[in-house]
Amino acid sequence: MDTSSRSLRALLLAPCLALSVCPAQGPTWAAGSPRPAARSLHAMAWQADTGRALVFGGLTTAGGSLGDTYEFDGHGWIQHLPTNAPTPRYRHAMAWDPASRRVLLFGGLDSSGPRNDTWAWDGEQWTQLTMPSPPPAASWSAMVHRDLAPSNHLLLVTNSGGSMQTWQWTGSEWLLRNTGGLPARSGAAVAHYRGTSNTYLYGGGGLADMWRWDGTSWTTVTQTGSPGPLSVHSMVWATHLNRLVVVGGFAAGGYSTQTFFASLTTASQCSWTAQTNVDPAVGQFVPTPREGTAVVYHDRKWEAWLFGGSDSTGARNDLARLTLAASHWQRAPIEATQPPARHYADMAYDEAGERCVLFGGWNGTAALGDTWVRDRHGWQQYVPAIAASPRILPGLAYLPPLGVAMFGGASAFGGPYLGDTRVFTPAGWQPLASVQNPSARYGHAMALDSARGRIVLFGGYGGAYLGDTWELSAAGWTAVPTANGPLPRSSHAMAYDRRRNRLVLFSGQLANGFPILDTWEYDGATGTWYEPPVLTLPPARWNHHMAYDEARGVVVMTGGYLWNNTFANDVWEYNGVTWRQRTPTTALPRTREAAAFAYDRAQARFVLHGGYDGTGGGALLGDTWLYDAMTDVPVAAYPGASKLELTAYPSSGQTFGVQFANASGFGWVLVGFAPDPIGLPLSFELLCPAATVVGFGGVFADAPGNPATLQFGLPGGLVGHGFTCQGVALELPGFCLRLTDPLVVTIGP
Repeated sequence: MDTSSRSLRALLLAPCLALSVCPAQGPTWAAGSPRPAARSLHAMAWQADTGRALVFGGLTTAGGSLGDTYEFDGHGWIQHLPTNAPTPRYRHAMAWDPASRRVLLFGGLDSSGPRNDTWAWDGEQWTQLTMPSPPPAASWSAMVHRDLAPSNHLLLVTNSGGSMQTWQWTGSEWLLRNTGGLPARSGAAVAHYRGTSNTYLYGGGGLADMWRWDGTSWTTVTQTGSPGPLSVHSMVWATHLNRLVVVGGFAAGGYSTQTFFASLTTASQCSWTAQTNVDPAVGQFVPTPREGTAVVYHDRKWEAWLFGGSDSTGARNDLARLTLAASHWQRAPIEATQPPARHYADMAYDEAGERCVLFGGWNGTAALGDTWVRDRHGWQQYVPAIAASPRILPGLAYLPPLGVAMFGGASAFGGPYLGDTRVFTPAGWQPLASVQNPSARYGHAMALDSARGRIVLFGGYGGAYLGDTWELSAAGWTAVPTANGPLPRSSHAMAYDRRRNRLVLFSGQLANGFPILDTWEYDGATGTWYEPPVLTLPPARWNHHMAYDEARGVVVMTGGYLWNNTFANDVWEYNGVTWRQRTPTTALPRTREAAAFAYDRAQARFVLHGGYDGTGGGALLGDTWLYDAMTDVPVAAYPGASKLELTAYPSSGQTFGVQFANASGFGWVLVGFAPDPIGLPLSFELLCPAATVVGFGGVFADAPGNPATLQFGLPGGLVGHGFTCQGVALELPGFCLRLTDPLVVTIGP
């Protein structure tokens, strides 16, 4: 680690000696499910605390109303089945309320006509909110969050009986703010623009005008290069571009084929530019020209997500993401068909192909020999020209530069045991020759020592419990003579800690049939095993799952068989000093053992598939779960948490600003650069990866809740490099350190 990084860590850890660390939120698990049905005129809202887009309702091509609830997390769809929900409807409005950490829904059109009910979504359930004087029923309305300290609130614009009304959400009821000034229309779009602290409305009802709400009244905005008359379009504010973005809609000549960007020179003047929605990879419009779509802005990845809408073919259920820095659309990943249920399979991440590779397992009656890959588009079965024999409990790990390597396994429980080595190539499972090989076995563990480019294998069972250590390179296997290593065992788990260059082994089954409670580390540079003095240990187990979280620099372990017919779904992390249990705030996967588990570097998430839950009669599982530990950041742990945002998109050789607001008015801003965009994942332990820290903002001594702006200058020649910054606030009472979400962006020209 360089000197600046060491200084940063020392600076941050020093206050921790005297301060308590704020309690962190738990991580979240998300189950994959099919995409929602095709629809238009639905509503979608961005949920800042979970990083998911919420979709509710809409209208089908056949004219039926929908009342289903879905979330999209950037990787797949999650369907929710709440016990209570709004009636099926369309043309309703939704927006995220940060004060209550809920999504609010208002009105719309259902089978009974226009509605004026208000509902709140808390991440699991819908709750109808009652109030003495709600807005009148409206079938056309738009809602947006006005992020203005100190009075953050939601703004609702409705068309009720041809009269435009403007309402403000107080936290418990709607307050009428304005009934005039805005000409009547339907199908308008609104967005809040923090750069001017105003809310903007464009179009609707075939109009091409633009209006500004300053908190009191509506006034017109002077436009240059207007998109023209539009209705039933979507509009969001892109933070990093400092622009309004208009997508889709119905124009005078039909469906809109362009995306428009609005730059505001003053609060009442804007200039529009058009961008044709062309995907350069396929040379076609993505998405198709449409109306009634829904768009949200991902404020962590700095991109927009579009779902559904209606084009010339009818309602759609496709989802696209707009990489706004490049101004082109890319297809979003959608969960595909899942592999069949199984346990005792293995999975590894293919770094070159940016995909997880799964092989084998047991389906309840026989060993499996099928191969599945999962990339950003979901699962796909791969039928190789060179097949590998069906097997259970093989070992898989990535071997640079060849690909995912597989060793051993067994044709059935009790044997015969296998001792072949294969590499997953475009041609299939190609045999890898070696002068010497480990003995045939299953239940062993393998992990890539990335510092040396070698796979390390330990233990397993091949008629006897084994305690030998082997290393695999492109040249073949090499036995490593070790002394004082772990006891012989099977069904243990290993992962390589890239931050410390150590391989970590935990627990497993001994020859006496019992699990052993121990943690071991392997130093590949010296070829030695040692047992560190770990302060806290998870319960002993076997057939558990373990992988390294590269975004946070910790080893993650979950699941397994504890003993006495007890199965686990707990989550633990190992940082080189101790194990720490994580406490998820949402539903965990079902308890299980012998699942396939790997860390997807491209998506910065863990993938878990299948396994076996023997409780309650037992069940063979075929579900897929995604685990994102980065959601365990103590930002937004309570209303009014610290916030950090850029005031302008960072450009090479230019000055950019960081706006920092926190509850106490006392804190720091950390700024760093790296060859690729990375966050500074200052987690519970306040540990920072080896990134070059080139800026450190001084202490903000500002009034509580009043944002302060810190200006930084960017050297030239940094186009394409990664920029990261994160706020650290000292919040009172309690003297605790609270962290903002990291801002991550690529520096532009």
